[in-house]
Amino acid sequence: VLLPLKRLLLPAWAKKRFYEVLKETESRPSHQRVSLNSIGARRFQARGDGRWDRHGRHTLFGQLWQKARVWPPEQFRLPRGDYAFSVEFEGEGGEDAGGLYRAALDMAIGEVQSSFLPLMTPTPNQ
Repeated sequence: VLLPLKRLLLPAWAKKRFYEVLKETESRPSHQRVSLNSIGARRFQARGDGRWDRHGRHTLFGQLWQKARVWPPEQFRLPRGDYAFSVEFEGEGGEDAGGLYRAALDMAIGEVQSSFLPLMTPTPNQ
């Protein structure tokens, strides 16, 4: 009788337990403020000379990585809706109420798939 229901009950229980564990392990770390040079990153990309950011200094992804790699894992175990850090773009105005954070992540992830930071290999069907 319960066998047909197993497929329905098990995923629901697993999902519920997953969210319980996330809730149990979340933390409230000190808030980090990250200053990024987006102007320099755009200039680096605009050169178009085929160079890539080997040391993580020129791209936003590299700048974020250099800063975040020393943070403890707890920095990223946040309650749903919280941000791991706030962003400030050097030489640009703006108060980070979520928009600069999203813009920085959008640009950084875009770089991962670019020729400036070849971390992902394009597939033939790209």
